[in-house]
Amino acid sequence: MARGTPDWGEYSQQDLFAKSFDLAELAVRLGCPSVFHRDGTILFMDTFDYGLSRWTKYEVGNCTINVSTDKAFFKDKSLKFAFSGLATDASKIELEYPYLFTKSYGFECTLNFNGSKLTFELDGMKFYNNVCVECEVRIEPENNLIKIYTPGGWITLCTDLKICTDGRMWNFLKMVVDFEAGKYKYLILNDRVFDLSAYSLYSYNWTTYDDIEVKIYVANNEDAVKSLYVGSVIITTNEP
Repeated sequence: MARGTPDWGEYSQQDLFAKSFDLAELAVRLGCPSVFHRDGTILFMDTFDYGLSRWTKYEVGNCTINVSTDKAFFKDKSLKFAFSGLATDASKIELEYPYLFTKSYGFECTLNFNGSKLTFELDGMKFYNNVCVECEVRIEPENNLIKIYTPGGWITLCTDLKICTDGRMWNFLKMVVDFEAGKYKYLILNDRVFDLSAYSLYSYNWTTYDDIEVKIYVANNEDAVKSLYVGSVIITTNEP
């Protein structure tokens, strides 16, 4: 059984922040669209089959963001960033989620690129006690790059990134961080794992309410009709 609720029975001691039954946890795991990595406890999962009601979208220039049946990683729908032309200023969607006081968080998604000059960025943010701690990963298929953002700026993790950009293949991305220590932990992109334990998260003062936020940015760096699909977004905690 995947990590989550220990198989100790309904009324026995359990090590999760919230009690849940074994079979319920197992059902979520087996139905989870995360086919590469099932560590951690799922806090939030969206496959966009029920629309964008949980998210706020910001469309810029030649981009529209809508739920689509063109492609689907799980069930019938996905989220489509559709570009009618050049759009170097990124459009985005964002989600606010209650902050649970646990150390490690995971942010993951499945992606389908239909264009080699699309740029994708996934941000995870913790707002607590008037401080924002932020993790960011950016994928640039055109330049074969994947980067993370640190207090010293963008760090390139590799220059030999191989990713399908013809719309025929889905890609899996997961970023795991320790918000309390202010450190990245690791990053998974398809079958590659990057050890990020040497890198710190970016933080700054920000007066707001306490929560977790997820933001997805997409830009198109060519004057052509292109699209990017997001098949699923998952937030986890209790990550190893």
